[in-house]
Amino acid sequence: MLPNFVQRMRVKPAGLALFASLALALSACGGGGGDPGMNGTNPTLVVTIVNQAGDSVTSITTTAGAFARATVKDSAGRAVVNTVVQFTGLGIAFTPASGTALTDGAGMATVGMLASGLAGTGAVEISASTVVGSQSASGKVGISITVP
Repeated sequence: MLPNFVQRMRVKPAGLALFASLALALSACGGGGGDPGMNGTNPTLVVTIVNQAGDSVTSITTTAGAFARATVKDSAGRAVVNTVVQFTGLGIAFTPASGTALTDGAGMATVGMLASGLAGTGAVEISASTVVGSQSASGKVGISITVP
């Protein structure tokens, strides 16, 4: 026998069972998609320029290069591993030539760089970008270059 409220609503037992199973399935799924590690906010990407010892540098030449390093973290501050970071900069020769690197266990991607191009001294921006799940992140830093 069905409860009185069900009988008064004139709901068929099969319809009630279908409604109950759909409600249960929807409540179990937890809601709309997205990357569970992102919590609806963008990841962060911080670019630094360092020498071989890991010390910060502010200039490079055609013979004294440096490393561009991007650190990628999710919205909870955890390192994002195994994601591709693309580096760009006018007048810069990157190693590898593609200017791409994969983040390591600490969320860091590193490429080598030397000044290249026309002779002179100037400043350029080194930019880095990545996509984590469906969220993009980018960062940039300025550096002085000298080409004899």
